[in-house]
Amino acid sequence: MAIMFIPVGEQVKPIYEGFKYVRGVDKVYLLASDKTEKYAQNIKNRIEYIYKTEIVQIHPEKLDDIMEKLIDIIAENKDEKIISNITGGTKVMSHACYILCSYLGGDAFYIFKRDDGSMEYVEMPMLKIKLNSIIEERSTKKRILEKLMKKDYDSLTSLAKELRIRESTLSALLDSLKEQGLIHKERNGRTSRIRISKTGKILLKLRKLKNE
Repeated sequence: MAIMFIPVGEQVKPIYEGFKYVRGVDKVYLLASDKTEKYAQNIKNRIEYIYKTEIVQIHPEKLDDIMEKLIDIIAENKDEKIISNITGGTKVMSHACYILCSYLGGDAFYIFKRDDGSMEYVEMPMLKIKLNSIIEERSTKKRILEKLMKKDYDSLTSLAKELRIRESTLSALLDSLKEQGLIHKERNGRTSRIRISKTGKILLKLRKLKNE
C-alpha cells in the first residue's frame, strides 16, 4: 500500500486527473496553505469515499517546515510506499515532495496540460540518493549532528570533551560539515557558536526513517 502527497493550488483538474494513474493508495495527504485550504476541502469532499484523506496545513514558502511535517507523517506510516502528484501548489511544495520521494525511494509525477486542453501523465525521474554517502552510520560526523540536535554549543572544547576527541580533529570535522551545509559555525570574539542547520536536521531525520 502507499500514501500520496498532493500539493494543492488553485488548479485542481490535474489533481483529479492524477488519480487515474495510481494504484494501491491507502491514504491521501493534501498539502494546503491558508489560501488554498478551500480547494483542498473540496477535493477531500469528493475523494474521501474512495481514499482516507487528510488536509495538512503548511507554510507554502518554507521548504524545511514542509519537509519536517511530511517526515513526521512518513514516520507514522513506515511501511507505506510514497507517491506524489507534484503538479499543483507552489514550487517549494512540489520540491519538498520530490526531494522526499528521491531520498526514500518513492515515485513522483505531474500532469502536463497541452494547448488543446488534453492532459498527459509525466513520470519524474527519481534521483537515487544514498544517505550513507553523505553521513556514514557510525561516523563521528553523525555523532556531532546528534549532539547538535539536542543543543547548541558555544565552546569547541566542551563539544570535543563530550565526544571524547581532540579539538583539532573536531575543528576539521566541523569545517567539513559547514561546507556541506549541515551546521552553522559562527565566530563571536574568542568563542565559536556551533549549531545544526535546518538541512542537517532534515538529513538526520531522513536517516532515522531509513534505518527504522
